[in-house]
Amino acid sequence: MRYEVEELELAFIDLVKRERPIAAIFTVIISFLPALFLVNVVEQYFILNVVAIIFCMPAIMGFFVRYFGRLYSGASRVPLTMVYIFLYFWFGIYSEAKTFWFLVMPISAAVLYTISRVKLSRSQEFAIQHHLLKPFDVKVDSNVKKIFIPLLSISFIVTIGLYLWTNKSSKCLEDIESNNKSSIVASCTFDKYNTLEAFFDADEDVLINSFGTFQSPTAEAMLIKQKAESGEPFYQQLYWVMLKIIYQSVTSESVSLANIFYNEEEHWLTIAADSGFEPAMKINIHSILRSEPTTTKQKNQAIELAIKLIEKNAKHKNLLDRSHTLITEQDVEDLYVRQSNNLESLEFEQLENILHAFKHGVYFYYLSDFDNQVNVSHGHKKSIKVTRQLDQSIDVLKIMSEKFKNADASYSVFKMLLGKSDSIEVIKYLTRAAEQGRTDAYTKLGIYYYCLNQKVDSLTWLKKAIEMSDTAAIEIQSKVIRNEPIPECSGNTIKL
Repeated sequence: MRYEVEELELAFIDLVKRERPIAAIFTVIISFLPALFLVNVVEQYFILNVVAIIFCMPAIMGFFVRYFGRLYSGASRVPLTMVYIFLYFWFGIYSEAKTFWFLVMPISAAVLYTISRVKLSRSQEFAIQHHLLKPFDVKVDSNVKKIFIPLLSISFIVTIGLYLWTNKSSKCLEDIESNNKSSIVASCTFDKYNTLEAFFDADEDVLINSFGTFQSPTAEAMLIKQKAESGEPFYQQLYWVMLKIIYQSVTSESVSLANIFYNEEEHWLTIAADSGFEPAMKINIHSILRSEPTTTKQKNQAIELAIKLIEKNAKHKNLLDRSHTLITEQDVEDLYVRQSNNLESLEFEQLENILHAFKHGVYFYYLSDFDNQVNVSHGHKKSIKVTRQLDQSIDVLKIMSEKFKNADASYSVFKMLLGKSDSIEVIKYLTRAAEQGRTDAYTKLGIYYYCLNQKVDSLTWLKKAIEMSDTAAIEIQSKVIRNEPIPECSGNTIKL
């Protein structure tokens, strides 16, 4: 097919006019994020991830560039490829990508360079070849201009942006140094928040570079802390908000750092609450409420803070009510002492609790122990540590045995008295345990009476034990019937 020179010239002029190298660079920058999204989606699948990095990501960006940039010459595609390589390296370093990410970079860049070229018609291909042999009378930028002008343009824009960002960043430090409290929050958060309350109540994750990190604070952050330590309430509140909102994401990799951070945050929480900062006051009260049982000092602190909150906003009255009903460690200790001194008046479950406290040094309580309107089944079970009193546990067991006819308690008293008390009291509780349904108590009574040569009584108790399916009693019964000796009766003492 033959084309007229005029026709080729028009096709070439159209190519030159439609080519937009600067727009192409911006397209690369903008399309980089959606292309990365595809890579992240298939990250867990190695083969798909490799294909996405090498081919799919640059291909997506190339098609965007082809549509918006309309680039036809190789020189025009060099700048955008350089920008792509920069973004590729930057993201790899920022995300701590594996070595493979950097090794395949040349292939990925080559894919972008190839696909970003606009698809040409046959006449446009001939027009380019004709221009190379015999240039048209059309003004076309040199390859040097095509490469460096877009790069200079993007560099200028980036420089202006950095300059404006730096100026805006420096205003934060200037406001702190000049003590301009009315605009510190706005300038340090780049006009995102105007008040400390708004800053604290931010729903999204807050990323503010003005304060650095807990390990590496900026000059602004260190100056704020210095002013906070000098006793200025505004800076005390601001520093606590920084700790809570900006520095909260302490990595769990360093336990020692996490401990230092949380001690610091707790310290400034108390100070911010005492200075009247509403969010800190609410958090402090809720923290005390969750730590029940608490100390009397903490309870009084919660009440004081709740009263201050009500003065600011009456809707916080419920916090005052809850603070008044807080259970302190002293309240629980007083309850424990009262119950320990009045065992006869206690219910069976309460006696079990006191017995556990005497034996193990842990006393449990329910909210219903202090508020009759709380259902015990829904009350939170909590505990305090008390002094163990093993020698007094027998008093609890005796009441459980006598008042509540508990066989296990009777048997426990028998075991505790064995070898320490006269045989009459020992057998009294063993007999009571048997009468209350303790199977092994029947067997032991049979042994006891056989050792005393009371064969009839022995067989009576052993028969009851056998009726209750105690297999050990069968063997003993046969020996009693045949008057054979048993180990429990050897010597001067009966071994039960």
